[in-house]
Amino acid sequence: MRALDPVQDLLLQAGRLAMEYWRTADLVVSDKSHGESASDFVSAADLAVNDLILDGLARLHPGVPVISEEIESTPGEPPPDAFVIDPIDGTHNFLAGSPLWTIALARTRGHDVEDAWIHHPPSGETSRANRRSRTTHAGSPVSVSSVLPRRGLVSVSLTHEVMPLIVGSTSFAGIRAYGSHAYCLAATARGEFVLHAGGGKAWDVAAGFLLVERAGGRVCDLRGAPCSPFDTTRKTLAGAPHVVDTALELLGH
Repeated sequence: MRALDPVQDLLLQAGRLAMEYWRTADLVVSDKSHGESASDFVSAADLAVNDLILDGLARLHPGVPVISEEIESTPGEPPPDAFVIDPIDGTHNFLAGSPLWTIALARTRGHDVEDAWIHHPPSGETSRANRRSRTTHAGSPVSVSSVLPRRGLVSVSLTHEVMPLIVGSTSFAGIRAYGSHAYCLAATARGEFVLHAGGGKAWDVAAGFLLVERAGGRVCDLRGAPCSPFDTTRKTLAGAPHVVDTALELLGH
């Protein structure tokens, strides 16, 4: 059955296109870092999915600017109305044949996220949120986890700022590093992780932040202050409020 939401329908089309590239041996890949830092791969799949979404958004919402991982942009204040996309979040996983990747899309108003979609092509499932409605996954309402921290899994991006969480891992059932902010934030919104800790660009986290918030969760920086997905200078915590409190204690705040 086709999605009633035209943007979600566009993501389903993009997901089918991505799946045509997934686990193919002759996929063209380049390294955006040019050997100057850790590998930052972009594949023909990223670019093809990016182009499909850009074309679709231009038809559905003409004139609304798009901020994408695959479009060079000048840092600065976000526009008053924009779409923010990561055509394949978790490119390294995608290239390795792992299913831990997604297509992430958010609509933003300045620093605020108004709408969010994270589509997982390997399962065909989409997580969806709006500033005025509850988060859903595959069409059903979801909530962040209510279990005690010691019974819950925490996902992290491996940055030195979150090392106290890893050192204090006995406070949780386990620590996981999956390599896709969007995948982990969507999983946090539906209670599979009690917390996601790390940081990324707006296209990595904007959609996921709203999913977590509208599932009853809390998003803040490592000192407990509210944060914008466009502020890449601060690492973040997103998850069940009581687990965010535990993480802040481990971080000394």
